[in-house]
Amino acid sequence: MTEENAAARIQIQQGDYEAAESTLKEILRVNTGNWEAHLHLGDIYFIKNLFHLAIAEYQKSLSIETVNFWAFRNMGNALVYLGEYEKAIPAYHAALTIAPESDLAWLELGDAFEALEQIGDADRCYARSGSLQRTVAITDAFWSPLHNYVYITGWVASSRPISKVVFCLDGEEIGRCTQEPLQLEWAKRLKHLNVHTASIRAESFVPSKPGIATLKAYGPDGPLCEAESAVRIIDEPAIEVTSGDGLLEIARKCADFGASATAAYYFRNALQERKREFSEISLQTAMTLSDIGRYHEALTSLQAVLNEAAQGNEEVYGQCFDFYCYLLGKKGHSALPDIDRMCDRDIEKNGDQYWSYLNKAHVQIGYGNRSLADDYYARARENRLENLFHLSRGVMSSLGLDQARRIPTDAEYTDRPFPNPVFEYTDIMSPECVHLVSCDAIYFKTYFEILAFSSARAADGKRITLHIHLINPTHDCLELFYRIRSQCSIELRLSTEGIRLDSLSYNARRAYFTVPRFLVANTVMEIYRAPVLITEVDCKIGWKWSEILDWVGSADIGLRTSAKRELVPWTRYPAGIIYLGRSSAAKRFITFVSNYIRDVFLWENGANSWTIDQTALWQAHDLFSGEMNICHLPMYSILHLAQNHKGGKFAFMAQSAE
Repeated sequence: MTEENAAARIQIQQGDYEAAESTLKEILRVNTGNWEAHLHLGDIYFIKNLFHLAIAEYQKSLSIETVNFWAFRNMGNALVYLGEYEKAIPAYHAALTIAPESDLAWLELGDAFEALEQIGDADRCYARSGSLQRTVAITDAFWSPLHNYVYITGWVASSRPISKVVFCLDGEEIGRCTQEPLQLEWAKRLKHLNVHTASIRAESFVPSKPGIATLKAYGPDGPLCEAESAVRIIDEPAIEVTSGDGLLEIARKCADFGASATAAYYFRNALQERKREFSEISLQTAMTLSDIGRYHEALTSLQAVLNEAAQGNEEVYGQCFDFYCYLLGKKGHSALPDIDRMCDRDIEKNGDQYWSYLNKAHVQIGYGNRSLADDYYARARENRLENLFHLSRGVMSSLGLDQARRIPTDAEYTDRPFPNPVFEYTDIMSPECVHLVSCDAIYFKTYFEILAFSSARAADGKRITLHIHLINPTHDCLELFYRIRSQCSIELRLSTEGIRLDSLSYNARRAYFTVPRFLVANTVMEIYRAPVLITEVDCKIGWKWSEILDWVGSADIGLRTSAKRELVPWTRYPAGIIYLGRSSAAKRFITFVSNYIRDVFLWENGANSWTIDQTALWQAHDLFSGEMNICHLPMYSILHLAQNHKGGKFAFMAQSAE
């Protein structure tokens, strides 16, 4: 695989990013399981400021090769550039668990904490970086063919004294640079080191393409380090620039140079890109305002996007439209006429688009008209785009009610291409309830011990069995399981399955991890002949088991149902907690959910499988709620979820370890 990627790496080193991108895409067309190719393609997108695309490639790389320092670290950097510092911190932590001596990763983690004003954490990271770091240099170089100069800038940080800094172009020294004090806002992150910045402008210099700029730093005893950068062309028409400001700069330079046709091309692109950037910023602003309950301001932020036509900006416009309708839907049933009229006006303005039909379908669900809703959902699927708003993805895994009714509830499908799990059948105890979770090796090693001992503490004399279903267990996973089992006061049981993840598409892999717990639940009920509580693995039990069992009583099914009826129907039934009683009704319910997933899940690309677990629960509730005793489960009281913990998942783990 390394030889397969060698040509692309050489092209990247030479600064020929377009050729490298083409090479890597061809490699991935033939072999989607090449984790290095995904990593390098992510790096190219990062260089081109396509940070969302870069993150997607790093995630694909990590889904294939989990011990992947560069993918975690580079993903953290991309998230920082997007301003998503809280998401960047877990990425840097993951990188540092692989390479704890990486000075730059500690430095970048400190930056993320600094941006969040967590000064103590930032200083500790900077100090750790300074204790590890010897010398590092970074440089960047730009060539302006219109004005015929090369501008090179860079900085050097070292635990040793710095005597001088020299720049070279294509191996030729072009000047010694005066050391300048570091005036940047982030200078304090390097306070444990000697730091100098430098820059030079070389007039009337035409580098041989691709051109290599080199920064060389020297100490009193000789060379300290050097850094290279391909010289980038900043105003040539062939350059790929993705920011509105960058495109506008090129357009103006081309206009000044008299290249009117090229200038017009870049002015149009700059306008379109700024429109897209504005839409993305408006959406992020609205989401942030929504998180703190300022819904009116969130709607105002989105309205500025929706006032314009969608042409050329369909994906972000559609996401804004979906979120606008979702926020309006928080008003309840009274908002349905407004949403319906809004959809009709948008169809007149933008034609047949998925977002209008999707939300018209949601409205009909609110009115209780499932047949018409199914028609609109079908039209939404016909017009879908690649990147849907995350709450809207369930449309691709929703079946019409007539189709759903044909899914069997008496026996599970056996002819669908899902793995066959392996169960322990010996020495089965008779528990009062089985706690069922499922995960892969990474989540198991991260969260299972926390969950197991919290469930044991909550048992308080109750006979509880914690059953973990492991996907692709490693040898160290099994060793950890048996160690925890020997120390835990409740019964721990194990089932496993093996699946060739590298044979699945990226979308299918991500969607698949959400479903095995529902696929094995039937077998678990048969083995233990006891009620089953299905939860996430990254959580702790907040109630005593006696309180949980008293709460559900004689219910057939327990679900976390929204206090208000959400506009999007599949969001009303989160998959984070499900209770299955010892009844034939519960058996039919979970058989339907399992068969729904087996019938709908699309292995080839997984595009229809996002939120498939929630969609299956919604369909099951719609079909069987009149036939079963269903109780509401207060999920956020029964469970303490890592994702909702103050400070995030790492704080959850740190506090749980105390």
